[in-house]
Amino acid sequence: MWVVDLAAGIAFLAGAYTIWRMFGTSNVLDAVRWGVTSQFLFQITTRCKALMGNRMEENRLLRELKRVELQVSLLRDRPR
Repeated sequence: MWVVDLAAGIAFLAGAYTIWRMFGTSNVLDAVRWGVTSQFLFQITTRCKALMGNRMEENRLLRELKRVELQVSLLRDRPR
């Protein structure tokens, strides 16, 4: 999932650049264009982070399920 991290980083840096360009322009139409572009790039960053959060939660659930399966297996094999 390093590709998602890389994409989020690039989108964030590009969004920061477009904000800088937005405040640096004197034309209102150009400022709106840069602002809309920055909003889009920051939304991409947010979506990437949400995707990674869901993936981490999935891994956590799978790890706990394996732990419970191991405990059940150990209890089943235990002599009485």
